[in-house]
Amino acid sequence: MILKNIFFNFIFIFIFSTNINAITLDLGSTLLGDSGGGNFNLDETLELQDQILTDYLKGSSEFNKALVIIMDAYDLKDESAKLQSQQNFLDGSDIETSNFKDNMKEVAVLHKDSVKLIEKKISSGAKLDDAGKAKLATAYPPFFSGLVKTGLAVKLGLDTFKSIKDEGKKNPMILTKFSNLMVIAKEVGTSMPKMIKTSSLLINYGKDNGIEIPSEAKKQQSDLSGMF
Repeated sequence: MILKNIFFNFIFIFIFSTNINAITLDLGSTLLGDSGGGNFNLDETLELQDQILTDYLKGSSEFNKALVIIMDAYDLKDESAKLQSQQNFLDGSDIETSNFKDNMKEVAVLHKDSVKLIEKKISSGAKLDDAGKAKLATAYPPFFSGLVKTGLAVKLGLDTFKSIKDEGKKNPMILTKFSNLMVIAKEVGTSMPKMIKTSSLLINYGKDNGIEIPSEAKKQQSDLSGMF
């Protein structure tokens, strides 16, 4: 009788363990997008996140350089120095580093504050001397090129993050893998309309003050108008 009970217990444990392993494998397949029934693929989406972050850094690097020039044109040394301190991060940061997300947030705040300051200067009628205008003129190409690249990355990031949020309702653990993309969606995405508005002010300021604006910058401004 004892041997019979041991035998049946052994069979039960074997079947239970097998089922648990099968459930675990099925869950892993679902998270990886290999279950065959869903459209979400974790590996592909993680690769897309990396591409979005890379494109964002390239655009923000150019945009940051333009902001430094504009701050220098208005003789705003402290603001220029703060922006310049982030250039190394934007030019060659490893997206896998532990402080990457914090640096992204810091850049987002700096860019948001800089754009507000530019808008305030232009709206208040602050004047630039000839040297300041000449310096400002050099900011137009990187400003608009960088803003377009940043905008495209942010737009793709917003669309991607929406699909991730939808998938996260089923698998909440997935959201933890996309915290960097969340910064772009929440911090940078909310600032883009203001940045685009300020780009229009910058174009008008250039026209009103005899600054020659490159044709490419004008085209990019047109592209920005319908982006968000």
